[in-house]
Amino acid sequence: ALVTAAPAPDVVAREVREPATPASRSAAPALPSTVDSRAPAPVSRPPVNAIPAVAAAPAVAARAAPPAAPRAEQLYQQALAQSSQSQPELALKSLREALETQPGHVQARLTLARLLVDRKQADAAADLLADGLMLLPQQSGFALALAPLWFQSGRQDDAMGLLAQNAKSAGNAPDYHAYYAAQLLRLQRHAEAARQYSIALGSNPGMADWLIGLGLSLQGNRNDKDALEAFRRAFDTGSLTGQKRELVEQMIAGLKSRLGL
Repeated sequence: ALVTAAPAPDVVAREVREPATPASRSAAPALPSTVDSRAPAPVSRPPVNAIPAVAAAPAVAARAAPPAAPRAEQLYQQALAQSSQSQPELALKSLREALETQPGHVQARLTLARLLVDRKQADAAADLLADGLMLLPQQSGFALALAPLWFQSGRQDDAMGLLAQNAKSAGNAPDYHAYYAAQLLRLQRHAEAARQYSIALGSNPGMADWLIGLGLSLQGNRNDKDALEAFRRAFDTGSLTGQKRELVEQMIAGLKSRLGL
């Protein structure tokens, strides 16, 4: 049987596959308007510029960052001021000096990586973050920042391995687990995606996009009853508007029909 409730049209899938970050967003490819009622929900790889960038990481990193040395912190704060004053070259210089003073200054490394990405130097940013992980292997903020850069450069297996390896050190950090879940969903690893979305939702149970991701993961794992509950929870948050709201309503209606409710 066919149902006309598209499980992840672009307006929904674009948000589901990205954590809420200031990173740039663009429309993901549209998905089919009908799906086989027993087939896993189709998901497609998002465009590389829809993958959250380095700016997503500091909130995670701050949980486990080592204490900053006074001189390194001074240089870091100086770099922030220089960046806000549109002095990128001086900001880069200050951040590099901060890391020379204290290589383990997490925020300085993340900020420098972000500035390098902004300057189209993604490879240099990736090397910087990889060096940070060698220095601080449990720093999940570096992993969250590095994985998207590896996806962009075609290193999908490495990026997925990195996310899996650092999932434990991320603790209950919701953005980390939601991003990892989105990549698992994209690869149609539905059971694993559902587990990661559940961890993320444990810290933020009202995040509608993550509830939609959980619903898609459960639906893909042929757990229609729990998928329906996840979509209902997403709808009940009251944060869905416009086309996304209509599409979630369609998902709910399709699952209710399938379940005979």
